[in-house]
Amino acid sequence: MVETEILSYLAGFFDGEGNIFRCKTQKSYRITVCQNQPEVLNLYTERWGGTVYSNRQCHYWVISKRSSVQEFLTTLYPYLVVKKDKAEEALQEIKIMGPVLRSRASRGL
Repeated sequence: MVETEILSYLAGFFDGEGNIFRCKTQKSYRITVCQNQPEVLNLYTERWGGTVYSNRQCHYWVISKRSSVQEFLTTLYPYLVVKKDKAEEALQEIKIMGPVLRSRASRGL
């Protein structure tokens, strides 16, 4: 498959089965894709990292790291239809949030 075909497929799948969540308390975003068959979720994990969770009803792929969310939305943005406006809103807000600051503990303070 050609790269644009793969990205089109992943964007279309995300348009139908994915979500963009804004976590108000943490001022961050989380991306999820839910599917009964976990194989397709591996395509997302291979490209953008993240984690696949499973329960009895569904398998979920999740990313929440700001840089991963930004890369995911930026990459798929040209191919999105249903979630294009929400992706644009999220990307603008992520830009405003600025770089992720490391906590005092992670800096050894």
